[in-house]
Amino acid sequence: MLGRYEIEVYNKRVHYFLTIKRNITILQGHSATGKTELIRLISDYEQNGVSSGVTVRAC
Repeated sequence: MLGRYEIEVYNKRVHYFLTIKRNITILQGHSATGKTELIRLISDYEQNGVSSGVTVRAC
């Protein structure tokens, strides 16, 4: 993967905006900052698509 990609993941409660610059991306941060919630949102979207209520958008 070359270049830089901007991705938005959101639902009614939370909104994430990510800039990905490499092939491998590591999520790190303090406890209770939303890492698991982000993974859950992406998983829900992968399993159920638009009906999950999650929007994933490349900017």
